[in-house]
Amino acid sequence: MLRSLYHGDSSRRWKTHSCGTSDEHVYAQLLKWRIRHMVVVGLSLSIVKTSVCLFLLRLATRKAYCWFLCGVIAFLVPFAITYLLLLILQCHPIAAAWHVNLLPPPMGTGTAKCFSPAIWV
Repeated sequence: MLRSLYHGDSSRRWKTHSCGTSDEHVYAQLLKWRIRHMVVVGLSLSIVKTSVCLFLLRLATRKAYCWFLCGVIAFLVPFAITYLLLLILQCHPIAAAWHVNLLPPPMGTGTAKCFSPAIWV
């Protein structure tokens, strides 16, 4: 079921439960949490990698090692910023990342523009 929701199976109808929430609302919340999770994981990994490089920088005995570790840090910071910006700005408007109705057909009825899912692979 999650696979069909993720890939936007348009043949599936949204059902409303007795508590007033619909599957569409639950799916939007799932997508919001997924984006938050991806931001936290991406930021956490970058911070951990940078802190390991800074620790190794204190232990480095040769100048070449210091230059290499500084280069790794200089690569990690812009890479992390770019990843986070791409993740947050993947759809225009941004809300289309979790509101399926804003996406163009066959997934929704809107006119939002989003990156292809293949870009994240």
